[in-house]
Amino acid sequence: MKAAIIGGGISGLVAIKACLEEGIEPHCFERYGQLGGVWVYDENLRPGQGSAIYDSLTTNSSKVMMAFSDYPMPHDIPPYPRYPHVLKYVQDYAAHFDLEKHIQYKTSVLRVEPTADFETTGQWSVRTRTEGCEEKAGVYDAVFVCSGLYKQPHIPQYPGLDEFQGQKMHTNEFRNADSFGGKTVLVMGASHSAGDAAADLSRRARVVHLTMRHGCWVVRRMAKDSTPIDMMVNRRIIQLAPKPIVERIANAKASVNFDHDKLGLRAEAGLLHSEVMVNDEIGDRIMCGAVQCRPGVKRFTRTGVEFVDGYKIDNLDAVVFATGYELGFDFIDRSIIQDSFADLDLYMHVFPPKLKHHTLAVIGCVTTLGGQPPVFELQTRWAARVFKGLVPLPDVDTMMADIKRRRDIFYQTFGKHRIFFPPVPYQEEVAEMIGVKPRFTELLLTNPRLAFQVLFGPCYPASYRLRGPHSWKGAKKVIEESWDSVVHATKTRVPMKQPKQGGVVTADTTLLRVGLAAVMIFVAVCAFIV
Repeated sequence: MKAAIIGGGISGLVAIKACLEEGIEPHCFERYGQLGGVWVYDENLRPGQGSAIYDSLTTNSSKVMMAFSDYPMPHDIPPYPRYPHVLKYVQDYAAHFDLEKHIQYKTSVLRVEPTADFETTGQWSVRTRTEGCEEKAGVYDAVFVCSGLYKQPHIPQYPGLDEFQGQKMHTNEFRNADSFGGKTVLVMGASHSAGDAAADLSRRARVVHLTMRHGCWVVRRMAKDSTPIDMMVNRRIIQLAPKPIVERIANAKASVNFDHDKLGLRAEAGLLHSEVMVNDEIGDRIMCGAVQCRPGVKRFTRTGVEFVDGYKIDNLDAVVFATGYELGFDFIDRSIIQDSFADLDLYMHVFPPKLKHHTLAVIGCVTTLGGQPPVFELQTRWAARVFKGLVPLPDVDTMMADIKRRRDIFYQTFGKHRIFFPPVPYQEEVAEMIGVKPRFTELLLTNPRLAFQVLFGPCYPASYRLRGPHSWKGAKKVIEESWDSVVHATKTRVPMKQPKQGGVVTADTTLLRVGLAAVMIFVAVCAFIV
């Protein structure tokens, strides 16, 4: 069985590995000259490039929560890596599992179509062109679409924007603030890249205006006890709680650092219904006046901008659009993969439901409030087993009903069509279908300490290698050492004289105490009922 893999970024690499695990022959086509996808930094946009990274980029997810399930990040990488760390890690991952030999570089995928006998075979025709060579066509038993969610920069249209004479750029072109010294800059957007660009620009520009139509919730990377915030929030036990409780916890974690209302950031809805900006600096930049928050834009003029509250800027030098991207799968018919979130029909955000043979999977067509590589990895593991006939999919009506249900939930949540959710519930659903979801009761009988870590602690990617197909004997050790891995990279100075104290209570110890208390309460309640 042969599979075509479109793209050599993170989702493409985990697709190659998933194929090898299931005995599928992978053929990966990468448009550019090296692996890594969006994590490859370039001063200039490459031809056809969508999303791109900038100088100041730091990950929004901690290393232990965004690592691959069977290849942890090294202890000496900081808790929140910068892009060179991530690229090196991805390259090392490919080398460790010998994945690169399956990648054909400088090869563009021109068209993916069902073969003439698709109704019988489920095969696909894939036309490619390698740089300096003629077109080729190959037949494959399955296809992984790993080309990335963000292909075409989205620039919203406003009255007067075409007549505005200042500089206009999307964040995919932005690299640093060097050329913005002394300028008045408008940054449009309310998510991660908007905050990063505004904070970076504010150190060189005269002033930065950050315009947000509906406000946002700012979440710092570091919790009060210097623990990465995603290790605190993305836990199975929290996601098992009723949604109102989960939202209260999320809102409380976001509000612990500063008052969103006083800084002009306040969103019009709760954290799980609004834009989220992971940023450690924006509050300080607002406090010193370098960044000023503004409401939505009403119109542009030749030299300035007017906001919906009537405030005007008359001498605006530049506008930076941090306004996201459009879907782009131009190599396949829209009846198979649609080009808008409102119309996108993918079962569990992976499989086109109406195909007679489920031999095509779209990987990475989601955004999550947490680490995304583990989500992509689970998607590829699931897809590979579906391709091999080891995991069945529901009938078309069931899949379409699930697609509609999820689409309606997202629209009701955000007031627009988008795909954005906490990673844990989705990962658990996919893991259940693969057969790799951890079983608390099984672990409790064999390793109580590990059981409590899995249920009450962070949802480490390695927990999906504890059991089931392609489990890994090193998973337990990774889970046990993850707290130490976070501390190891930051505790680079140890005082010569340690203060006297009655004993150190680690996060892991607290976790076990909470778990034991919960079990005791559960047993007591059961005894009372009986």
